[in-house]
Amino acid sequence: MSLRKAINEKCKDCIYDDLAAGSWLQQVTICSSKSCPLYEVRPKSKSAMPKSVLVYYDIKSGTSQGLKSIPDNEVAQSVESSKDLVDELSILAIKCHTPEILNDIPIMNESELMGALNYLRRIDIDSDT
Repeated sequence: MSLRKAINEKCKDCIYDDLAAGSWLQQVTICSSKSCPLYEVRPKSKSAMPKSVLVYYDIKSGTSQGLKSIPDNEVAQSVESSKDLVDELSILAIKCHTPEILNDIPIMNESELMGALNYLRRIDIDSDT
């Protein structure tokens, strides 16, 4: 397996959520885990990001052209901050009767916070229907 393929597979395995908006490549493109050693070499979509993906992840680009035209530092600032993630995750953990997640929050990185948050969002949506 080539180094590029290995990096692509690791990034996909880390962040891709098939129930969330966007392809695996789009989700990896908007990854905001700057502390990840693969962040600078992660695969990035060369196409404009669909508006549905920008809206889903609450990325305020001010343009429908997508992330291609937005510098990485602005994308990172546009994605929900860790504090906002923790706040929403805490509320959903209690609402979805999964308080055990609260014990893990202090040791989660941003990518893990997003994964847990997406998981709880799905539980919350399922319980509302």
